[in-house]
Amino acid sequence: MVQQHQGKWYEDAAWLVKTASEEAVAALAAIQSAGGIKKLSDYQILYDGQWQRSVPTGIAQGVFTNFSSDLLFTMERLSTNPYAIRRLHPTADALPFQLDDETATALTGTRVKTLHEDGRLFFVDHRYQKDYPTTEGKYVAGCQAYFYLDADSNQMLPLAIKTNVGSDLIYTPLDEENDWLLAKAMFNQNDLFHGQIYHLANSHAVAEIVHQAALRTMSGNHPILALLDRLMYQAYAIRPVGEAVLFNEGGFFDQSFAVSNRGVRQFATDFYPIAGAFRSNYFEENLRRRGLINSTYGPDLPHFPFYEDASQILPVIRRFVQSFVDAYYETDAMLALDWEVQAWVKEANGPAMVIDFPAAPLEKVGTLVDIITHIAWLGGVSHHVLNSGEPIATSGALPLHPAALYAPPPEQKGVKDLLRFLPNEQKSVEQIALLARFNRPQLVQSQETLLHMFNDKTLLERGRREADFANERFMMDMRKISEEINAKTFDEEGLCQGSFRSCFESLWYLHNESVNIWSHLSVGLLFLALTIWASFPALHGSFAFKDADLRAFQTYLLGATLCCMFSAFYHCVNCHSEHVSRRCLKLDYLGIACNITSTCISATYFGLYEQAELANFYIAIILACGLAVFWALLDPSADGPRAAKFRAAVFIALGGSGFAPILHAALSPSLTLDGFSLEYVVAQSAFYLLGTAFYVNRIPEKYWSGVFDVWTVKGLHDKYGTIVRIAPDELSFTEGSAWKDICQPKPGHGPFDKWTIYLNPSVNGAYSILTSPTRQGHARIRRQLNHGFSDKALQAQESMFQSHVDLLISRIREAISSGQQDLNMFQWYTWATSDIMGDLAFGESFRCLDNGKDHRWISILIRQFQAVVTITSFRFFTVPRKLFQWYMPAKMLEQPREIHKYAVEKVDKRLSRDTERPDFVYYLQRENKDNTHMSRAEIDTTLSTLIIAGGETTAAFLSCITFYLVQYPEVLRKLESEIRTTFKSEDEINAVSTNKLVYFNACVKEGLRLTPAVPFGHPRVVPPGGDEVCGQHLPGGTKLSVMAWAMYRSERNFKHAETFDPER
Repeated sequence: MVQQHQGKWYEDAAWLVKTASEEAVAALAAIQSAGGIKKLSDYQILYDGQWQRSVPTGIAQGVFTNFSSDLLFTMERLSTNPYAIRRLHPTADALPFQLDDETATALTGTRVKTLHEDGRLFFVDHRYQKDYPTTEGKYVAGCQAYFYLDADSNQMLPLAIKTNVGSDLIYTPLDEENDWLLAKAMFNQNDLFHGQIYHLANSHAVAEIVHQAALRTMSGNHPILALLDRLMYQAYAIRPVGEAVLFNEGGFFDQSFAVSNRGVRQFATDFYPIAGAFRSNYFEENLRRRGLINSTYGPDLPHFPFYEDASQILPVIRRFVQSFVDAYYETDAMLALDWEVQAWVKEANGPAMVIDFPAAPLEKVGTLVDIITHIAWLGGVSHHVLNSGEPIATSGALPLHPAALYAPPPEQKGVKDLLRFLPNEQKSVEQIALLARFNRPQLVQSQETLLHMFNDKTLLERGRREADFANERFMMDMRKISEEINAKTFDEEGLCQGSFRSCFESLWYLHNESVNIWSHLSVGLLFLALTIWASFPALHGSFAFKDADLRAFQTYLLGATLCCMFSAFYHCVNCHSEHVSRRCLKLDYLGIACNITSTCISATYFGLYEQAELANFYIAIILACGLAVFWALLDPSADGPRAAKFRAAVFIALGGSGFAPILHAALSPSLTLDGFSLEYVVAQSAFYLLGTAFYVNRIPEKYWSGVFDVWTVKGLHDKYGTIVRIAPDELSFTEGSAWKDICQPKPGHGPFDKWTIYLNPSVNGAYSILTSPTRQGHARIRRQLNHGFSDKALQAQESMFQSHVDLLISRIREAISSGQQDLNMFQWYTWATSDIMGDLAFGESFRCLDNGKDHRWISILIRQFQAVVTITSFRFFTVPRKLFQWYMPAKMLEQPREIHKYAVEKVDKRLSRDTERPDFVYYLQRENKDNTHMSRAEIDTTLSTLIIAGGETTAAFLSCITFYLVQYPEVLRKLESEIRTTFKSEDEINAVSTNKLVYFNACVKEGLRLTPAVPFGHPRVVPPGGDEVCGQHLPGGTKLSVMAWAMYRSERNFKHAETFDPER
């Protein structure tokens, strides 16, 4: 295997090595012809127009344009090497080094101790590198660095860098530009080494040893080994190739990096106990442990590019692994019997000595999925974040990312020449060429990228059909993620956190925020039309306006237009990124200020129409206050909490300037308030206050969150994936494994109880099997009903079923014979299923088929069921619920009592008959003597519920399956052929004989997929303390549901999901 991997690697790498060598000669010639490197910007010559074959996508955007940016420097710690930084715990971690309060306050507005106590202080420690052996002529620092989360800008920024060598200088952004740039270059040199060698201990070493344990214990035909083999594609080439040409004495690494090959080995040994631990380095667990996500002792990071992208990719990988594993292990018990897998886990914990590997025996399928997903993560994502094409594009890009220092770190600050510390022309080309060799752009054409992680003929042919479809779904999801990431753009500050295109496309999707946007945009467009109308005399020629009057009117219209349009724009791009959101929030406030200013100006102009000089005086004051507001909004020094009082003061002054002329007119005996139309001013002020109240309190979205999304949950899933948030505390799932995670009891875990908002007791105060709020109550009722639903009980009543079906067919034939052209099949099926459920529940039919119409009680029951759904929905909305309760029709209040009364009569009648007929009541009598397991009230309520649950849903399914068979005549013909060739007469058809009809049962399953009895899931609640669903940890109290309709019609779960295909 090692030889195969090594041979394939050399074959793939031959072109790249040759190409990079040729391009190195060209790059060196280019910089020499330009006169060499004389200043920092000259390093760009080494890249411009160079390396176009080995690095066709070029250097990452912003690396040159923003190379001196402190924000870029910080974000590299959260993107290109996210494995070195951690948040310092306020009590568990002492401050690694001291920074004087004066410097810290000048940079952050507070002391380092305060940042530490607030959980806003972050730390990177590369001090160990100063003790590693180095190559001759190269130098290294051992930098430690503080980063902090700024309270005003909410950005992560660098605070200080300590070198730990020589004079042990501490650098900060307050230093001279050259000193601070050198400090960042020294830190980047440490960080580049860390990232390149850390990935060996974290991904290569761990994946290899786990796979080798599998090779020693599993047969070559085992599906889990086949999957692991695919994940280890070419993995065993790296170690021998690295020993031969990279980490050999004087090899490529020694030629470019300061730390020698001996230091590489020492690092791997030192860091393997931490970097090589298995479970503690699971994606989210690793980040939680370092305080980067879900921190309990500090604020969330505003931006975390690594987490944001990886948290999209990892669930897609896990979904494939889950589907693959589920195809072989339907239950935990089946996994427990697989002695090869158990031997593998035992080997990993024993001779292989994998650190922190799941313990043997392996009892849970979910744990196996965790293991394989982590191996896929290490080799397919984590590895590429640190290695492959990343260093050449970002973390190894010159001038500020040298692999070595070429002069000792200075003993004092005041460096004038940075170039003596950085690589010269020859060494720069060597560093770039080395990193370019890791890029391997040809993998796109050879289909060996992450997109094709599981797209292997050997793997998929050995697997089952589920694996083939899971791979198609994986590739579809990965393409979508790629499209979303590629759609992101950079703003003028080099930030990339969202897509404007996606923001604007969301306008056409109905949800709370888009309704909010359109409410502003539509009014803004109206005011814009009025502004245009007022600006062209040809359009308003019939109105006689003075020029001054028209300008005053236009001022008002323009202010209102800007207010609404700016507000619509802000809410539209608010989800783009925090940076864009902050900028556009100012634009939103600017629009409000424009509206207030223009309103006050026009009101003053017309209110003091006869006193032009006085009007101009107050208009000047209003303009001055408006300009003060504009300045407060646009001046960066007026940002942040410290300027909050000033901003509030200027806004109050602007509002006061508008009321000043009104107050003047009210107090002056020579003036009147007639010109101000005081009632309109009061009304306008009231509307302003009302609008502000709505705006500040986020009405309606704060109180009616997700109400507009209820109708488009499937659309949400199609767009955003298998887990979507449909309310602040409610999630919807379309992942099959969610059923098991939510509904199946798990040892050591609390139950996911039903959300009681949907549970309504009957008029008699009893709960049915569907509405029982507790697991114990549901299980108790279910045990009693199981007897009546057993195969034995239902087969004993087959003659009853057959008689109703025969009657249904007979009545349909009669209807056709009588000349009816169109038949309402749902109505006919409802009559038949109601009669059957009546026989099953009460021992006698409702005779709907005989009478050719609905039974009155059934009609009332269905209407009441619909009313209950409506009433339950109103529970989310306080005001509508109160109104509905006040104005609820009396008939609706009487219906539950009438339903209950009839059910009691039917049950009494059935109980009075001494019969051995095995209907539901018979078994309830036999198994529930003296009402010890189910009360009489529960029996009455449950039997009424079963009439709807069994009758109406079955009728709906039969109607839909009939529709699909008519729509797909080829399916109907194949189904007819199977039935006619299997049975010689109708008498042979029964519940047992139909089990052997393969195509018939496939049609039934496909019909149930497309028309689930209940399209939405009954929400459950995550137990206190939280739990994990589909690999995601969720806090306690979160509401969860599996949306059956969306899940069964998702292209992620079924190929051509909307098509009726029994052969899938």
